[in-house]
Amino acid sequence: MADSSNLIEVDASGAHVTFDGEALVIDRSRMSSIDVGVRHTRIPVGAIVDIDITDPTFQYKGSVRLSVNTENGPIPFPSGQDVSCSPYGFLFWRHREEVHRLVEAVRRAIPPEPTAVVEDQRGKSVFDKMTRNAVIATFKPDKGPQYELTQTRLRHGADNEPLKGMTVDLKDGAPLQQRVTATRLLLLGPLALAAQKKSGGDSYIEFSGPGFHWASEVDLKQRDEAIRFVERVRSQIAKQQG
Repeated sequence: MADSSNLIEVDASGAHVTFDGEALVIDRSRMSSIDVGVRHTRIPVGAIVDIDITDPTFQYKGSVRLSVNTENGPIPFPSGQDVSCSPYGFLFWRHREEVHRLVEAVRRAIPPEPTAVVEDQRGKSVFDKMTRNAVIATFKPDKGPQYELTQTRLRHGADNEPLKGMTVDLKDGAPLQQRVTATRLLLLGPLALAAQKKSGGDSYIEFSGPGFHWASEVDLKQRDEAIRFVERVRSQIAKQQG
């Protein structure tokens, strides 16, 4: 049972933070709770991997960041610009000594190895939801709808599929241009080759996954752009697989 005489309390920016030797609790109010989307974060000391503090300056607020052990594994410190939107950190202007005292108390109590886990609250953050849904790359073929890549999904027109389990490829379309059936050759004669070349693409971008397959023609002038988009999609797919 926690000893209330050891309770350390700090009024941070939009949050009231306490540490009783057993758990760090961040209660948010005012604008901070809107930004973070999580009003209450309780972190047992056994789930804290590390804690970091940056003092305020004339222009910027100070910050306290936590690396914690969740059911999804350890998560790193939020980046400096994301602290205000992270469940695992808070900002402060005043009470510098009290904040340092709290951080040092937490640091002394952290075990050599995590002994507990906490719920990963990052997915509940308004910031994280906006980040997951934000478009991070696009590709618009000459024909057909635009492709839009987000952190976890790929959109193609009105369709929207998860990246997990998806494969992507950029294939050379030259063989497709050379496929002229005997029937087509007999019907069109020499015009068959010209017609096939006109309708065929220089390359084809293809996306496949459970229950869907998308393919679009890529003109030669778009090939470099398509290569960059494919690499970006593959990078995001790798993150989902991990």
